Amino acid sequence: MGKRKKEKTNKSEQKMNTGMSAPTIDLSNSSWEKHFDEAKDLYKKGVNGDVGAARKALELLEVLHRQIPENTLIEAYYGGAYVLSAREENNLVNKGKKSSQGLKILDSAFQKEPDDIQIRILHAYVLKNLPDWLNRGPDAIEDFLYLKSRYEAAPGIFNADLYEKILSDIEEIRNRLGAIPPHVQKIYASFSKMGKKK
Repeated sequence: MGKRKKEKTNKSEQKMNTGMSAPTIDLSNSSWEKHFDEAKDLYKKGVNGDVGAARKALELLEVLHRQIPENTLIEAYYGGAYVLSAREENNLVNKGKKSSQGLKILDSAFQKEPDDIQIRILHAYVLKNLPDWLNRGPDAIEDFLYLKSRYEAAPGIFNADLYEKILSDIEEIRNRLGAIPPHVQKIYASFSKMGKKK
């Protein structure tokens, strides 16, 4: 009887918060990196509208995050994938809950390593694509301005096409929001002056 109860508990632990069965991932000999690359590719497809890919990305990233919780990049992608999963929700309450939960995970990774370029890019674009009522547009601008300054200090840090896109995205969010909080206006003004000097 005791053994059966234990087996049931173990099986239930393999169920993820998403309601899907957790796949078994072999983390020996660094194979987790292969699964993480796969998850990132699936995430990108999900961002572009592939619902099935978005679900698979969340499933893989949840397992990877559970097994390697100290990896902040995995944590950031997991949070991003959770936010992405909110798009499937028709119920506004559930959509808000999923978005908030995903943002909490993503923000946690960001706060641990705010200078990590990959995390900062992911953070910026997740925030940019959120609905305006969540009021994260100013934070996205702050991320983009940071990335702009990092590229201008060291152009090889990411490609020139992304830099041009970041400049365009800064203006897009500014135009969309209209009024920008004072602290972000100060940041924007300081970077604008730097740009004029060049």
